[in-house]
Amino acid sequence: MAELPYSDDALSLLRPRAKVLLRKRMRQLRGTLPAEARNRRSAAIAARVLALPCWQAARSVALYASMPDEFDTRALLDDAVARGLDVALPVVGEGRVLSFRWLVRGGQRFPTAVSAFGIDEPTEEAPEVDLATLDVVIVPALAMDPRGHRLGFGRALYDNTLVLMTRAARVATVFAFQMIAEVPNEAHDQRVHFIVTDEDTYRVDDAP
Repeated sequence: MAELPYSDDALSLLRPRAKVLLRKRMRQLRGTLPAEARNRRSAAIAARVLALPCWQAARSVALYASMPDEFDTRALLDDAVARGLDVALPVVGEGRVLSFRWLVRGGQRFPTAVSAFGIDEPTEEAPEVDLATLDVVIVPALAMDPRGHRLGFGRALYDNTLVLMTRAARVATVFAFQMIAEVPNEAHDQRVHFIVTDEDTYRVDDAP
């Protein structure tokens, strides 16, 4: 019987290297997307997210403030506010877990400030969120595969945080060209339940 060309130990070293190269490539691809195309694709993604049963049933959702080359989450925020949902945003700190604070809670909107990363974050005036109470979390990614494996930004912040969101449906939002056959995954990586692109919605087997 032929042996595999790489041992398990060798593969464990190759996966992080593969992730670094894939991150670079996906950043380049996403950065070439014209603003008009981003807006059109974002509108298509938002429409698909809004149609998800988990979104329709949610009372509290966690979003993220989009970077200029990412899916634009503003349509989701507008829908959540219009329907009276509680909305949380992440706050990036020094730790290995993201904290979330309420942007909108019980109809009250809390102030934000631009972070060192150039994105809006709730200030300390906003109450912290009990992660276990969230119904839906919208998750950013650089790449996704159909099994729900996600390529993040390299700090494992979302992976470390998603395990604490014990009842939330995890919804990754990416452009269709960010879907690939397989994302190199490691033991700490967390899968999502749904992947929404501008062309399709994918439901992973263990989705709630």
